[in-house]
Amino acid sequence: MVALTEAGLITRSRASFGLKINFDEREGDPSRVFVAMAELIKVCQDIDRRLVSSIQVDVEPILLLEDIQKGSLIAWIRSTFKFPQNTPSLGLDSHKLEEYLGESKFALIDFTRNKAALTDVGLTEVQMKIFGILSEKKPTPELPIYTPVPKKDLLFGIQKMQSAVAYLTEGKDSVEYIGRDNSKTPFNLGLDLTPGVIEDILTKETLANEITMLLKVKKPDYLGSSQWEFKDGKGSIDVKINDFEWLERFRNREFVLAPGDSVLAIVGVVSKYDVDNNLISTRHTLLKVLELRAANLSNEPKQGRLDSFEEY
Repeated sequence: MVALTEAGLITRSRASFGLKINFDEREGDPSRVFVAMAELIKVCQDIDRRLVSSIQVDVEPILLLEDIQKGSLIAWIRSTFKFPQNTPSLGLDSHKLEEYLGESKFALIDFTRNKAALTDVGLTEVQMKIFGILSEKKPTPELPIYTPVPKKDLLFGIQKMQSAVAYLTEGKDSVEYIGRDNSKTPFNLGLDLTPGVIEDILTKETLANEITMLLKVKKPDYLGSSQWEFKDGKGSIDVKINDFEWLERFRNREFVLAPGDSVLAIVGVVSKYDVDNNLISTRHTLLKVLELRAANLSNEPKQGRLDSFEEY
């Protein structure tokens, strides 16, 4: 039960939602509570922006801090909206949009409740639940054409939530999202959502091939995990070196690499795509070095210097 002063009741009636952190004042750095609250507000702002992408109106959701209450730290937040000039509103009902954003954030946070891991099936369920909320609220009655929020946006929203609550201590602290109707759901402080997990959930198809590439060395890895940085055209790519014989020779200084030198090599390329055929990630692995080429493009064996690659 949330205890509110008379002034708090007035503030609460205007707020769209609340964030409540219960904390052990004897545990850890006291600033963690305020940092976590600030980060959670940023996360809610980010999730709102992802959620409004499902409607056909150019609108920017903005969060306003209505009140902060001590004891357990409670922040009451109000949603408001900014419209670009000369943009049709299509009869946008800001009250319905506020309800959609609040209930959808609740659904997304509640989805992670007590979960040790996320699955694609579960993500589809919450995606459709949020789409159902949008279809029911109809914030743009003049153009009720809506699209589901992309799964990657939901996952990135969850990932940011987990980064925010990571400032708190699991088992000692807790966080709740409080809906406009005073419904509550806890944030999951124990869920570990890494970029690799996100990639695995989103991937629907993986394509692998081997190609011959001419790569300009930008930054070698002298002692680490053999992840080199190369220039490929105008951009840079990270490449894992699996030609261990060549790598050992390089580390033994049997040959020298100078800034701007290139390698002609067989490279394994693995590309992952989502259900909409959008590229999720590309990984490069150097399988075999065929030739070392000096910066002057000569094919002759070169003598050079082991030097800084920072400018290349």
